[in-house]
Amino acid sequence: MSAHGERALEKQVSAMRPELVGFARKHAGANLLARENEDDLAQSIVLEVLGGAAGFEYIGEAETRAFVFRVARRHLADRWRYWQALKRSSGKVLRLDWTRTGSASGAVLDAATSQTGPSTFAYRREQLEVAAQTLALLLPRDRELVTWAADGLALESQAQRLGISYDALVMARSRALQRFQKTFELVRRGSQ
Repeated sequence: MSAHGERALEKQVSAMRPELVGFARKHAGANLLARENEDDLAQSIVLEVLGGAAGFEYIGEAETRAFVFRVARRHLADRWRYWQALKRSSGKVLRLDWTRTGSASGAVLDAATSQTGPSTFAYRREQLEVAAQTLALLLPRDRELVTWAADGLALESQAQRLGISYDALVMARSRALQRFQKTFELVRRGSQ
């Protein structure tokens, strides 16, 4: 793209930002907006448009608007899928055997799994939400280690994937699980 085209695209997309906030508010859905606000979504759409503009040739306002809204729709769908995947992973994480690490929350979770009823189901949903938020807050490597632990991936495989020794993996995994537990408690307290 030419320098003139880049400037024109930046100018038009920046001018569209308030419109993108409204678009995110209207099309993101309540579940996504509960996790990310419309301003952040609009800003990430702008960044994605400008970051992926290398293959876009600026030929006018109408074409640019169509391009921006295609990116916006795809971005909102991607963010929704991201949170859904974290939610699915968080259920497995909650089933980890936390009692070996001495976590107080593990005992609460274990007690809740043997009961049924509306309040128990609501409690489990809340715990899944907290776990999904916690996973999103972790650094990517810690998130992988916690998710792999929940999936039951062999330690040797985890070490091989990360390119580290078995002993280094055991220490890194232990730290990642501890960070997950501490963050989980902080998020849980913050949501009460």
